[in-house]
Amino acid sequence: MFGSVANRILVPPLPLDKPIGEMMLTRSSARTVARCDLTLEQTASIFGYAYGITRDQRSMGFPRRFRACPSAGGLYPLELYFNTEHVIGLPAGPYHFNPEKRRLEQLCSGGRKDVWAKAVVQPNAVGDSALVYFITPVFDRTILKYGDRGYRFVHIETITSPKI
Repeated sequence: MFGSVANRILVPPLPLDKPIGEMMLTRSSARTVARCDLTLEQTASIFGYAYGITRDQRSMGFPRRFRACPSAGGLYPLELYFNTEHVIGLPAGPYHFNPEKRRLEQLCSGGRKDVWAKAVVQPNAVGDSALVYFITPVFDRTILKYGDRGYRFVHIETITSPKI
């Protein structure tokens, strides 16, 4: 799909060290971002728990795969991208997360956080962030099934999922 500079097959997500309910209740937004490197395993866990494939229905004769978040008709119209300069073992640059292949596909070399900083409302948030992610929709995946309503469904999914 992409002319990749580098591809990394991801390991399964690391186990959570707390119950999800406890994490949700103690979650808070950061007002400042401090430099923090992530490992490739941590990055794989973030994207696996946010938008990764959790199961399929092949045993029931239904080949559709389901992910960690809901989607209208199970069509999953969102694509996840991120830019990084601070993931250990991963060359700096923009990446696409491919949940079907459990793969990170590097789109080009070099992190270019200066470019990304100009594209966001809070450029200081890009600074030394381990990664900055972007969600883009592919409207046709949902519109082909739901017509004009599909456009609205995609917007709802973009707002409500995935949570990284």
